[in-house]
Amino acid sequence: ITFDSYDLDSEKRINRFNIFDDFVNVFTYPTSFIFLNGFFYVGFSDATIIKFDVDGYIHWSISFNDILKTPLKIQSQNIIVMLSNKILSIDHITGNTNWQFEYNNKNSIHSDGGYSILVNNIFYFILPNKSIGQIDTLIGKKVDSFFSNMKIDNGLWKLDNSLHFNKNQIFLIENNKYITAIDIYNQKLHYNKEIILYSKSYFLIENSLLVLTDNNYLQSYNLENMNLFWEIKLSKKIKKDDKMINIIKKNDTYIIFMSSGLLFEIDIKSGKINITQKIKLSDINGVYFNQNYIFINQKNGDLTIYNQ
Repeated sequence: ITFDSYDLDSEKRINRFNIFDDFVNVFTYPTSFIFLNGFFYVGFSDATIIKFDVDGYIHWSISFNDILKTPLKIQSQNIIVMLSNKILSIDHITGNTNWQFEYNNKNSIHSDGGYSILVNNIFYFILPNKSIGQIDTLIGKKVDSFFSNMKIDNGLWKLDNSLHFNKNQIFLIENNKYITAIDIYNQKLHYNKEIILYSKSYFLIENSLLVLTDNNYLQSYNLENMNLFWEIKLSKKIKKDDKMINIIKKNDTYIIFMSSGLLFEIDIKSGKINITQKIKLSDINGVYFNQNYIFINQKNGDLTIYNQ
C-alpha cells in the first residue's frame, strides 16, 4: 500500500511512502483517512489504525482484530472508532483508549459499516450490527434516551441507510425506502417510516429531501411533513442507472453531481433546471469539496481535481 501526497498549487508530488507493509496484511485495505493537528490517521478494513506524519514516520499502530468499515470521526481532538459491535474513543496523541462500549446482539453485520452524527457533544450512532446508541463524548457516558432505545428492523438493512440532523430532529433512512424523523429534544417520533417510493439515490440538505426515483423523476420533499415541494422528469437527460453523487447549495440553487458526469443547476423553490453541463468523466462514485477544489473519484480508482 502506497501513500502519496501532492501540492495542489504546483500539481507536483511531495512524497511517496511504502510504510504500511509491516503493520497490515495483504488482504486488508484502507477504509478511512483523516488529518488532525499535522498528523495522518488511516483506518484499515481489518480494524488496524495507524498514525503517521508528513515524513512517513509512524507514531503508533493499533489493531483491534475486528472489521472497520465505518469512517473514523474527530471529536474534541479525539478519534471515534466504530467496530462491528463496539464504539470507542482514542486519544489522538498516544493512541490510548479514552472510553469504550460494547453492544452485542444476534443481528447480521452490515457490510458497509455503521452510521453516525455528532450534535454538539452528543454522538448518535448505529453500529454495523444495527445496535443503536447515544454517547456524551465529554464525559464518555451512555445516554438513555428515546433515540437510544429505538429498535432497527434487521430485515430492512440491505441497501443504503443513513442518519442526518436538521434543527432539532434526527432523520433515519432505511433501505432507500423509509424515512423516520425523531425529535431529540422532545424525545418522541415526529413521523415514522414514511415511504420514499422507488428511490435509487437521495440527499438531505437543510429542510429538504431530494430523491431520484427508479424511473428518473427528481423529487423534493419538505422534511417537516414529507409533503412534495416539486417533481421534475429527467428521463430524457439521464440514463436508467444514473445516480446523484453529491449536492451543494449555491445561493437559491442546487448543484447536483451525477454519476455519469452530468451537472444540473436547479432552482430550489421551483425545480426548474437553469443549467445542464457534462464534464469529461463517467462512472463517478465520489465528489468532495475542500477550499477552492473539487475532488472527483471514479470507479476505476482515478482521482480528478478541479479548481472552482
